[in-house]
Amino acid sequence: MTNKTNTKSGVRTTEFWLAAAVAIGGMLSSQYAEAEWAQVAGTISAALATAGYGFARSQVKRSEVVVAAGAAERADVMAMQKAAARGPTGLVARS
Repeated sequence: MTNKTNTKSGVRTTEFWLAAAVAIGGMLSSQYAEAEWAQVAGTISAALATAGYGFARSQVKRSEVVVAAGAAERADVMAMQKAAARGPTGLVARS
């Protein structure tokens, strides 16, 4: 059973490009800033942007798995309900 979701690949998302811009800006700041506080802030912002993006994508992937599992469970329940409606002879019971 294949499940299709509307989730974009990572490179096609806005949060990827924002995280990439912050990470690149942070790396450049940590290398070329003259003030020590700016170098530290650049390093920290680059690390936080990268970690935040990784966490966000893991949540998206986790929700895809939950949705797929939920769809499979609903299909199983529907199959059991149909089987129960047929009765022990396999024929559909009419009321």
